[in-house]
Amino acid sequence: MSKHHKHKKPIQDNTHDITPDLDNLLDRLVVEQNMETVKLVVDGIEVGGIVLQKSESDFEIAITKPYQNLTTGSHIPYFARDVLSFKGEYGDDSIKATLRYLYELGKHLAEKMELLKNKLADYDDQVSDEFFEDNFPMEVPFETRFQVLDILKGDRQLIL
Repeated sequence: MSKHHKHKKPIQDNTHDITPDLDNLLDRLVVEQNMETVKLVVDGIEVGGIVLQKSESDFEIAITKPYQNLTTGSHIPYFARDVLSFKGEYGDDSIKATLRYLYELGKHLAEKMELLKNKLADYDDQVSDEFFEDNFPMEVPFETRFQVLDILKGDRQLIL
């Protein structure tokens, strides 16, 4: 062992409290630099999102402003691809409508957070379609339900 390493004190890690938020922020910055961004105004509020994936038959978008940690997308079945494609105007309109939907979902979560948390506690980890049907004014896609539950349980933040 060299004499330079002999008296070296261990470095204390004081970053553990901020690392998850910092990692999330860095991940978002990298993603936003490489992805298509979408912006629109809903009820006077600027809404932002990033397109995570887009092809002729599929897309997925994540809301980044004013909410986060909510994503969803859409799929065109094989038999309809002769007449529909997410490339072009139809795709752009679909993506904007989906971002607007994510905004409405985030707004509902923000406004009803405590009420929804209390109602979720009644389900004892057996959350069913009934929870979403009874407590949301919109359809919540299956893949987005897990994100909503993580937000309600405090595992993810809705607002950065």
